[in-house]
Amino acid sequence: QWCATDCAGNMTCHVQTIVRQTAPATGPQLQVINSDRHHLNVQLLASAEGRWNLEVYDAAGRKITDLFTQEMSQGQTHSFVLDCNGFKDTIYLFRWSNGSEQVIQKVVMMK
Repeated sequence: QWCATDCAGNMTCHVQTIVRQTAPATGPQLQVINSDRHHLNVQLLASAEGRWNLEVYDAAGRKITDLFTQEMSQGQTHSFVLDCNGFKDTIYLFRWSNGSEQVIQKVVMMK
């Protein structure tokens, strides 16, 4: 809502609605959010049936660890909280993949 007033004190107000439409996501989805200084909220969505893996790589592309591996059905989700103790303060790449599809997210860990 916004209002405008002229020099004579006349005021008019309008309600403006802005709608942003996006295409629905069709591939795998990965969302990693810093919830506090020592934890990350991780949300995964499998876009196809099969074995899915969440792997962590350093900025140079070296694999650090597997965080999650599981058979999943299409559209299945999984969420968990990751304790960042044991990780260095740096940039990591999280890779969510089933071997043919993947999504990568850059994650900054600072404790």
